[in-house]
Amino acid sequence: MDEIALKEPEAKHAETACPYCGDSPVRHFETFLSESIASAANQWLAFPGSAALHGFVDRVSPGFARFFIALFRAVGAAYFTPDISRARTLRSALVWREARKRGIVMEELIAFGKPTEWYRARMNGQWRYFESIPLPPTLSRGGHQWLDDKCALKERLRRIGIPVPLSFVARSARAARAAFEKIGAPVAVKPCTGSRGRHTTVFVPDFASLERAFMRARQLNHFVVVEEFLMGSVCRATVVAGALCGFLKADPPAVVGDGKRTIAKLIAEKNRTRPARVAEVLIRPELMEFVERRGYALSDILPRGQRLPLLFRTGRLFGGRTREMLSAVHPEFRSAFEKAGRAADAPVVGFDAIIPDPTRAPEEQRWGIIEGNSLPFIDLHDFALEGAPANVASRIWDLWR
Repeated sequence: MDEIALKEPEAKHAETACPYCGDSPVRHFETFLSESIASAANQWLAFPGSAALHGFVDRVSPGFARFFIALFRAVGAAYFTPDISRARTLRSALVWREARKRGIVMEELIAFGKPTEWYRARMNGQWRYFESIPLPPTLSRGGHQWLDDKCALKERLRRIGIPVPLSFVARSARAARAAFEKIGAPVAVKPCTGSRGRHTTVFVPDFASLERAFMRARQLNHFVVVEEFLMGSVCRATVVAGALCGFLKADPPAVVGDGKRTIAKLIAEKNRTRPARVAEVLIRPELMEFVERRGYALSDILPRGQRLPLLFRTGRLFGGRTREMLSAVHPEFRSAFEKAGRAADAPVVGFDAIIPDPTRAPEEQRWGIIEGNSLPFIDLHDFALEGAPANVASRIWDLWR
């Protein structure tokens, strides 16, 4: 990895301790505590005066961060490096590469010998410290207190007329069942916070599947979202300063029946003929359960012409497809996401939405935003299988003008 050419991530095939964390496992107990507290805090934000307190915390937090960084450096436990090859994520590497293009000095914090997601950049004669994405201190970040909470985001977007799936927060299996009855099958079940689809279950068709899905999501958060299952592609819309600057359409791996071969054999054929940049579809518990909820077993012969998604996870790292299509997205979708971006009260936000066809008018289809990300993976827009890359990192550094 150097300052000009960055290598895209490769698929991870190693088995993880938890099959439902995907290829990005986390410690369940620690995650449950931190995410449950975060969700409870988001519920508390509705009380008068809480927003002002969080604003105060936002103002003093950078000072505390600098203090601890200085302390660790003083005892030799941490240091900063200008070596871009040590960037922990491709997202940070893209930001770093763009900084170098602009003559901005950027360094990464190495703590206890390991790269972190914390960086500093020399701006206007002083060091600015940030986590992966550099944001000017003058810009409002009030949305960071609730943006990553899937329920809080939907409620705020619903108020301004942005389509979102019908959803409820459940803190018990009984509440999850009540939500299921109100929404109707199928539903999606997920932790109220978190990313990368960890412990998410989609296309839940019945009460038995619902109970398993609820307990799975509950492992990572006391608060669980039960929501309407929308049909369509998973689209990532990245908005910077209220302007849509990246739009990725992603689809899961799927097979099409020929009336002769089993689903297992169709998967094997798909893997044999896959493009070089697309990972193999791995037959894991998550895939087998997903196919089962669709009413099939891997030994079944898929009817001719029947298309069967194999996972809810999308993109080339799971055997799916991606296309960057900022120039092709329908203008009304652009307006909708920019409206949502302004409502998010954050300089940079990545929205995930389910959309059948982003090139058609929104009113012609059922679609909705399902979650938001205050620290989005902007590299998705640079390494899609198809379409011209969108340089989101450049738009982020433009915020400093």
